[in-house]
Amino acid sequence: MNDFKIVVCASGGGGNFKALIDAQKSVGYTITKLIVNKDCGAIKVAEEHNIPWQCIKSKGNVNFVNDYVEAIPEDIELIVLAGYMPILPDVVCEKFNHKIINTHPSLLPKYGGKGMFGVKVQEAVMAAHESKAGCTIHYVTKDVDAGEIILQKEIEVNYSETPWQLGGRVFEEEIKLLPQAIKVIKEKTQPLVSICCLVYNHEPYLRECFEGFVMQQTTFPIEILVHDDASTDHSADIIREYTEKYPYLFKPIYQTENQYSKGVKITMTYQIPRAQGKYIAMCEGDDYWTDPLKLQKQVDFLEENPGFSLCFHKVKVWKQKESVMVDDFITRDVPSETDIYELAKGNYIHTPSVVFRNDKRVFDSISKMGKLGVGDYPMWMLCAQYGKIKKFDECMAVYRFGSGMWSVRDIIHNINPWIQMLCKLVVVIENDDVKCDIEQQIQSMSKQIVEYCDGQKSNYESIRNSYSYRLGSFVFAPFRFVKKILKN
Repeated sequence: MNDFKIVVCASGGGGNFKALIDAQKSVGYTITKLIVNKDCGAIKVAEEHNIPWQCIKSKGNVNFVNDYVEAIPEDIELIVLAGYMPILPDVVCEKFNHKIINTHPSLLPKYGGKGMFGVKVQEAVMAAHESKAGCTIHYVTKDVDAGEIILQKEIEVNYSETPWQLGGRVFEEEIKLLPQAIKVIKEKTQPLVSICCLVYNHEPYLRECFEGFVMQQTTFPIEILVHDDASTDHSADIIREYTEKYPYLFKPIYQTENQYSKGVKITMTYQIPRAQGKYIAMCEGDDYWTDPLKLQKQVDFLEENPGFSLCFHKVKVWKQKESVMVDDFITRDVPSETDIYELAKGNYIHTPSVVFRNDKRVFDSISKMGKLGVGDYPMWMLCAQYGKIKKFDECMAVYRFGSGMWSVRDIIHNINPWIQMLCKLVVVIENDDVKCDIEQQIQSMSKQIVEYCDGQKSNYESIRNSYSYRLGSFVFAPFRFVKKILKN
């Protein structure tokens, strides 16, 4: 499957369009749609290859801008003008800045601009007694044929031929050059890091989160994968605002029904499958990054140290209830280099601090675990099966802590998913010593909930019927038995 999706715009017979279709597999892109401005041969080519097409009239169409913008899917990486005659309005060029490319039958900047198209270009070339002709692939800007040049191909001018014959030879080079240009763009824009951001009713915090993303100063491309789980506030509006402002960065998904409540594993179902980066960073919509060099520092380390599968850093904690920023009081302190054995004793990694390798083995193992109430810790654990863990002492993010003191219901509600997750994790972890450490966590949590609940007088029966209480009361002996087997 090709993740690099393009829309092609054409007005003629579809020669360039057909060449683009033929090059899809070899270059690695997918044409999702054809847009034409009139009845033309490209439509027949689209129908022969089962590619959806849409005709948007340009002449006399006062709604052309809106119609054109609405016709472009949100997940498109590139718009390719392949013999498309209308000059796109400034507002369209600005909205899709650096996302539209065009072919031109000359060696720009020569013989470009309004009125220079088709055989007129070759007539001008031959009238000027040029020794070279050729074609150019360039980015589209509001200034006609003045955008950044991506690729050019020159050929010798043969004055024994007509301008039409010269134009035919130039076109032969065009149809070869255009797929090459897409390949160049794809390789330049292929993100090294995919930022995964889950959003649900994060309206008060979302702009601060997104600003932390867009302020990142990197020497490599990034992508921002945002998943809105049918928020009932204005979160989706903020996502649209940033997507419009940074269309080359933000790749949103807007759910119309809440997926989490249906038991869908959102990260594994919607985020990881579309992550193109070699590395993945995570930050939920209510947390935020504070260091513009955060990604650069972490990626530089992982690039230079292949023996590490994951790195993280310290965070500050914003206590929502008290409206105060404090040092991290949630996780324990660990050395600058740790491994799976240390992590198996308990989590010490905050989600907004982590960058890890995009490793299919990790995600295959998580998929085997089924529904999880806690998804981050098992991901860190499975990553740690394939490399060490690096901690940066710098604070480069803020974790928002808003629950205050747990009630009895909160303890049961929060510890239950952890125990259930750990019981599944112990099955997919390969190392027997690590399995024993995870079982120690399960016993410790179960004992904690039993001791706490036994001290409560109210709601006693409902507490005793909880998963955590029953597990704590009845599985200690079996776990000790399993632990002995694993050690022997």
